[in-house]
Formats: sequence, C-alpha cells, structure tokens
Amino acid sequence: LGEPGGVEWHHICYDKVEAECRRARSGSPDAFDAATWREARERVAELVRAKVEGRTAPRMVLILDDNMYYRSMRKRWLHFAQQRGYAFRQVFL
Repeated sequence: LGEPGGVEWHHICYDKVEAECRRARSGSPDAFDAATWREARERVAELVRAKVEGRTAPRMVLILDDNMYYRSMRKRWLHFAQQRGYAFRQVFL
C-alpha cells in the first residue's frame, strides 16, 4: 500500500504466505501440512521484521490479516509491539 500523509501501510495476509509456502513445498496451494503451516507463520514474522527495519516513513501501519483464533497467536504480536514501543490494536470482524 502507499504512503499517504507520511505513513507507510503494509498488509500481510497469512493465508497468502501459507499458500506460497505450500506451493513451494508440494506444488499445490491446497495441500495442508503442519510443517508448512509453521513455516508460513515464521515467514510472516520475517516479513514483519523486514518491513519494520526497512521503513522509510516516520510512521507505519502493519495489518496482519489472519483469524489468530488462539490468544497465544495474538500475544506474540502484542509482545513484538511492546518490546519496540509500538501501538498494538486488534480488529475483530
């Protein structure tokens, strides 16, 4: 996404990253396995770290698109934000 008003916007979709990992492992974006799921979770974390380290605007909004149905899935990102002094918000749709 763009940089309106000096803010970088990034949308990272877990499902898209997981489909890419599945395609790389098995050639099919539909073949689920737990190892690929874990790989996708780590890949998202790498993408977020890269976005944060490479930001060019004074402010950044990262939208992590996932259901994160377990509290522990959200807690990881809460700690990530807290350790860096960032705001953390959750939107439930």
